[in-house]
Amino acid sequence: MIPVGPWLPDLPALANPGALEALNVIPDAASYRPLPAFAEQGNAMAARVQGAIYARGVGGTIAQFAGDGTKLYRWDSSGVNWQDVSRIAGGAYATPTDGGWSFAQFGDLVIAVNGTDVSQKYTVGSSANFEPLSGSPPVGRLVATVRDFVVMGRIAATVNRVQWSGINNAETWTPSQATQADFQDLPDGGYVMGLVGGEYGVVFQERSIKRMTYVGVPLVFQFDEVARGIGTPAEGSVARYEDMAFFLSDEGFYALAGAQQLRGIGQNKVDRFFWNDVNQSHLHRISSAVDPVNKLYVVSYPSAASVNGTPDKLLIYSWQTDRWSRAEQPLALLHQGASQASYTLEGLDSISTNLDALPFSLDSRAWTGAGRLLLGGFSIANRAGFFSGQPMAAVVDTGESQLLEGSRTLVRGVRPLADGGTPSVALGYRNRLSDEVQWGPDVAQNDRGACPQRASARYFRARLKIPAGQSWTHLQGIDEIDAAPAGRQ
Repeated sequence: MIPVGPWLPDLPALANPGALEALNVIPDAASYRPLPAFAEQGNAMAARVQGAIYARGVGGTIAQFAGDGTKLYRWDSSGVNWQDVSRIAGGAYATPTDGGWSFAQFGDLVIAVNGTDVSQKYTVGSSANFEPLSGSPPVGRLVATVRDFVVMGRIAATVNRVQWSGINNAETWTPSQATQADFQDLPDGGYVMGLVGGEYGVVFQERSIKRMTYVGVPLVFQFDEVARGIGTPAEGSVARYEDMAFFLSDEGFYALAGAQQLRGIGQNKVDRFFWNDVNQSHLHRISSAVDPVNKLYVVSYPSAASVNGTPDKLLIYSWQTDRWSRAEQPLALLHQGASQASYTLEGLDSISTNLDALPFSLDSRAWTGAGRLLLGGFSIANRAGFFSGQPMAAVVDTGESQLLEGSRTLVRGVRPLADGGTPSVALGYRNRLSDEVQWGPDVAQNDRGACPQRASARYFRARLKIPAGQSWTHLQGIDEIDAAPAGRQ
């Protein structure tokens, strides 16, 4: 048996202990699982989406907001239309094309900042439109909730500043020992590029990571450096789940646990692959989100093939298995969303009278409503959606190996190990490592479960495929290799 181990594109092909390709799949402990296709839902927004948030009010009300360059929207309860809830006074917003909206929730308040306009607020359950946040807040680019404070970063022209509100009051910002509102200019590390809230605050700069610890007056927050020389060049790569934060640095991908334990998660795995593949002129288009159901950190980025910077690929990391995979999926923005409207089987007629035409499978969490968390995003057509469709077309390559040491091998067939679907196998082979890999035809599994092949070479790899839309659970590798010596060379 040759299993398909962890996807390790940064290692050499020969004797690679993992997989050379893991496309449109989810990494599992000893196999790969199907990745549901991105399925659009509802009507399109008017322009490119530049930020989004899922919020649940104190009373349980579900609300999802998104913003483009000039407007802020709320998704209606039916999950069909985006309602313009922009400020009434003040005119259109002026979000930079290379920037975006940052959102945070503080009680029933949803706070939105874009680094250009006055900070905005929306009260879930009572507001009809966004309006200016009171209390003389700064113009910040990033916002998060840390303990009982609203914290903003990259304040106007002071790009290294972090400023926070009064304790338990999102609408008082004048520095005061009585309210504990204050600010801190970070002397080194460069621009503030990301904020993560929770029990501790984490400030990501270009070349530093600092932890905010609440200590009360007179300091209010104590700032300690977690990592020097490591930060992030892509603010959209920062994503949080519970006490973990994931991000991209100039060196590669990292995970930060408990605001202090830093661990490289891409070294000798995908770091080199990513930096060779990404369009570095458009790092501002990177977005990321956490899939809490499958325990995944997912990054959407524009590849070198994307001339205009439109994100067209995904990297997928499972922190439970410490394994990666990838997908090819154009998206305007990736974010964690939630289902809102719930449907009965009869109610699905309002979506489509043809079950085969439904955007999601019948067992998808998207139909259950009640704020079930889902990995979501916005398509290039600016329509919201979730990864809840039918399985995508899966492609997984084994590592390359010499089946018979010191000898050419004649391979006459292999057996793919897949639970479901109609898998096929193609053989890749070559006689010298300096040669291009030659690929044989895709051969479907026959009634005996084998894929007949005929190829003679010194080095082999196998490519397993399962077509899109087919139901399967695990793809493990190949077994029962029908091979014989083909003579020395």
